[in-house]
Amino acid sequence: MIDESINLKATVAVLKKRFSMILVLGFLGLVASGGITYYLLTPQYHSSTQLLVKHTVGASEFGQAYDVQTNIQLINTYKDVIKGPVILEEVRNNLKTPLSIEELAGKITVESSDQSQVFSIIVEDANPYLAAEIANETANIFKSEIGTLMDVRNVAIFSTAKPNLAPISPNLGINLILGLVMGLGGGVLLSLILEKYDRTIQDEQFIREVLEWVPLGNISESKNAETKMMKENTIDVPLDTIPVKNKNRI
Repeated sequence: MIDESINLKATVAVLKKRFSMILVLGFLGLVASGGITYYLLTPQYHSSTQLLVKHTVGASEFGQAYDVQTNIQLINTYKDVIKGPVILEEVRNNLKTPLSIEELAGKITVESSDQSQVFSIIVEDANPYLAAEIANETANIFKSEIGTLMDVRNVAIFSTAKPNLAPISPNLGINLILGLVMGLGGGVLLSLILEKYDRTIQDEQFIREVLEWVPLGNISESKNAETKMMKENTIDVPLDTIPVKNKNRI
C-alpha cells in the first residue's frame, strides 16, 4: 500500500513537472482533429423513405392478426430483396449512376421497428439530393417488382424521401473531444517515457538514496542581474602585462 502511494505521488510529480508539454500536445490534438474534420473528411448526408406493409382483410379478428404477423415477418425478407441485384440493377440504370451494385448496396440500410408493419429505406451519400433520389427510386422499384418476385401486393410507400442538408457525419464536437483526449493522453504517455529514460540527477535525495553518496555542498544558481553585476565589476587585464617570475631550469 505504501509503495502504491509512493508511485502515485511520483507519477503526479512527473505530470506536474511536464504539465505545460501535456497542455501543448492536447491543444495540438484539438487543432489537428478540427483540421482533419474540416478539410479531409467528406460530409455525409442521409435521406429515408418509409414503406407500409398492409395486411389483407381477414374473415375474423384472428385472421387479421395472423395477416399482420405474417407481414411483419416478411419484412426481413424484403430487406434482402431491396439490397439484391434485381432491384439495385434497375435503380442503377434508371438513375444512370456510375455506382456499382455493391456500392449502391453499401449506401442503403433497411430498418424496421419491432411489431411494426412500417420499414424505412435509408440512403447515405456525400450528395444529399442523390441520397434522396436513390431512396425514392429504390422504394418505387421495390413496390413495382415485389409482386412479381414474391406474389404479394401488400406494400405501399408511406412517405417519400427528401434531401436532408444537415450532415450526419463527421461530428465536429465528437472529433474535437477525441482529438483533445488523444493529445492529452499522448502527452501523459510521453511524459512518463521521458521521465523513465531521464538519467540526469534531479535532487539531493537521488544522491543519498540511489547513489549512496554524501553531498559535500551546494552550488547556488546566480540570477541574471547578479551575473551581470559580477561581469561589470570584473577588470580585464591583458595576459602580456602580468609579470612572470622566472624559474631556474634544472
